[in-house]
Amino acid sequence: MNNLNGQVLIMLAPNESAYQQISNIPPLALGVLKGYLTEKGIRTEIYDLNVTLSKCASKLPLTIWSFVYDSQRVMSYLKGESDQEIDNALSRLVSGIDFTVYDLIGISMGADFSWLEMHGGMLLVKWIHDKYKVPVEIGGNNVHYLLQFKNGIVGCIIQCRFIYLCRTWRKITCLYKLYINLNDTCCTSWHTSCFGGNSFLNDRENFVR
Repeated sequence: MNNLNGQVLIMLAPNESAYQQISNIPPLALGVLKGYLTEKGIRTEIYDLNVTLSKCASKLPLTIWSFVYDSQRVMSYLKGESDQEIDNALSRLVSGIDFTVYDLIGISMGADFSWLEMHGGMLLVKWIHDKYKVPVEIGGNNVHYLLQFKNGIVGCIIQCRFIYLCRTWRKITCLYKLYINLNDTCCTSWHTSCFGGNSFLNDRENFVR
């Protein structure tokens, strides 16, 4: 993409701690990513969905997320099976965000080994991808953990076209390089060495195609 005047949205998937006392310190990693992309001329917005969920906890009780603890249900949804309860919960969580104005969306799975964060985050990726048809990039420390399970949710989710996996430690440049290559004709065929889905930046910051 030659025009660097588009918009990128970066979100941190929520975890169960949002129903307890959450930190007043914003996620520094998201701030660093926003600063880097802004310096490159890309308008960027960030959302910590833990804060969002904490503010509406009375309307979205923890019990509404019971499906994230059912691995078969999660996998079925990621494979394309419809689930109105999942759609409804995710829609209510991000009801204040207009996804239609963004060219690329980045979602961090975080690093807390939380089912809401990992399974819920992946479900959110699939929901946004299917509903808004916008490219989505997945990152976060939990991605490295989930990659151990080749037949798990990561392998399933990246089978979807235009969902990208960032597995490099140098995440600060990953979103930028993906953004500027969105119109690359090779973009639709990037793939990982482990899965048949779309792509990632390897540890040398090169796209593996």
